[in-house]
Amino acid sequence: MNEMVEKNGDRVIFAGCCPYCGQYVQVEMVAPWTEEELREASVMACECYQAGEYRKRKARKERARMKINELLQEDCQECIPILDGAVDLILTDCLDKITLDTPEGVKIKVGINSKGNIKVERSETLRRSSEV
Repeated sequence: MNEMVEKNGDRVIFAGCCPYCGQYVQVEMVAPWTEEELREASVMACECYQAGEYRKRKARKERARMKINELLQEDCQECIPILDGAVDLILTDCLDKITLDTPEGVKIKVGINSKGNIKVERSETLRRSSEV
């Protein structure tokens, strides 16, 4: 349960409840907000172990998505949503890696390495053939 503590113009301080440990934390937000935004802010402000793990996972996911966008910005835009979904599955240990091959000869790999880091790799293959 979340309750308003103080209002200062369009900024509101809430006592938000962490969904992991149930502890109340003070969260300052700009109105209007959704219940999901308030839940997210509560997790980001809580000091419990599970909230800390959530913050780490979220930061890793954002860094991986930025790297995917950086590597595929000029082409393969239609692959980005697939790879974003794969990052979620990799972080929840449902998937080890994914490889996409495009008709243009671009190969994109996203996976977790032995150190536990998410690795994003793009390679291009130049093929030349002829028939006589």
